[in-house]
Amino acid sequence: HGPAYQVFGSIGGVVRRFGPLIRHLHIHDYDGQRDHIALGAGHIDFGEVLQALHEVGYEGMLTLELNPEAVPPDQVPAERDKLQRWLDHTWQED
Repeated sequence: HGPAYQVFGSIGGVVRRFGPLIRHLHIHDYDGQRDHIALGAGHIDFGEVLQALHEVGYEGMLTLELNPEAVPPDQVPAERDKLQRWLDHTWQED
């Protein structure tokens, strides 16, 4: 067995395959044991995921999910800003 997305190669592959059907996406990182950790602290390739969202013309909502035990509430704005920078970078590459 393996990750549920394995048949598509990656999470970005899932986005590319189902992009037109995706309306709302929850964004969080995962390190193999804990999820909802700080962005970039786990195994998720956000560069690829955000690029795939851009390729499919995603215009839906993104919800940043963070566990307060992993990311203290006072650090949430910095995580939001990090995600925004990554989005701006990905969308400006055209």
